[in-house]
Amino acid sequence: YPDQVDLYYAGVNENLHYFKRCAITSMEVDYAPEGNNLLFAKTGAPATVDLSIGFQEIDIWTREDFEELAERV
Repeated sequence: YPDQVDLYYAGVNENLHYFKRCAITSMEVDYAPEGNNLLFAKTGAPATVDLSIGFQEIDIWTREDFEELAERV
């Protein structure tokens, strides 16, 4: 506790920033993000879902971290 994850962007793009290992700090699910509860007629499943997840890196970034990244790129 808390759960930890490795975050990264899907795909290859050298212009995006990197993340260190993160702790999940919060998670909220809203099944009526537009103010009303829209459901699919046959299944009763929600038509829209808003998922919010909060993360916090567990290690600080240091000068050495940025130097390592610069060598890789």
